[in-house]
Amino acid sequence: MALQGRVTTYAGVITPDQYIKIDSVRITKNDMCVSVGYHPDKQASDDGVPPYEVTDYSGPYDIDGDNPLQQGYELVKSLGYLDCEDV
Repeated sequence: MALQGRVTTYAGVITPDQYIKIDSVRITKNDMCVSVGYHPDKQASDDGVPPYEVTDYSGPYDIDGDNPLQQGYELVKSLGYLDCEDV
């Protein structure tokens, strides 16, 4: 699972059709933190090219909910920072 969409970098550069992938998930009983990597496209990610930017997002974790990775992607989409869709 991954996301694809428009990303605005910290430098204010808007880049369309970026490949957005969770690199790691850290969870506790009630909270989670996901590290999200931004790639220019899926091929770059598949080829092992390091992301050009990595951002951590934190939010609630439901121990009885979906798997942590799925919850992580839902968290990222819910924050409203990205204009993206599932791919």
